Amino acid sequence: ASPCMITDSPDRQFLVGRDPENPAVILAGGCSGHGFKHGPALAEAILARLRDDVALPATYGLGERTPGRSLRTAGSGLG
Repeated sequence: ASPCMITDSPDRQFLVGRDPENPAVILAGGCSGHGFKHGPALAEAILARLRDDVALPATYGLGERTPGRSLRTAGSGLG
């Protein structure tokens, strides 16, 4: 058996925002399986943001992240 690498943000939230160096580019990340599972819904939310100026949750913004507590971090000292 081989391990499965999982990427994730410290607070377990999606990452969505304009590239600070090129505002015409939108950066979006969903973190491995979480992003794969919710990718279509995240894409719809980003499209609504672009078309209708619907705000995305502030927790999706680019920038510093504070580790959150979840079942993945319970007991690990990370949250």
